[in-house]
Amino acid sequence: MGTTDKIRTIYTAMTGSVIYGRGIGKHVGTPTADLRVKDQTKLPEIGVYTSKIILCHYIFYGVTHIGTRPTLDTDKRISVETHILKYLLTNSVKAYGFIFPNNPFLHFSLHS
Repeated sequence: MGTTDKIRTIYTAMTGSVIYGRGIGKHVGTPTADLRVKDQTKLPEIGVYTSKIILCHYIFYGVTHIGTRPTLDTDKRISVETHILKYLLTNSVKAYGFIFPNNPFLHFSLHS
């Protein structure tokens, strides 16, 4: 499978309700829509993905993080958080291209 094919591969489609998170993303310039998915939803590998968001028959693109938040806390719960380019409400996310594994950032500040 070539690189182009990998980018077009849909890893999984996740549907759920947008929930309120802790609001940390908006303080660092990347607000996210946190998606509550059902416990039995099969999630792709932990990491960061390019994503396509479908909302009210409109298509948006974004970056979706699936996993824990090792930079922020030791909570082991898996979250699905999407930074939607140009729009911040969603109810369906399709993860397309794996970007990188989930790792803590060495430097992180809520203050710009």
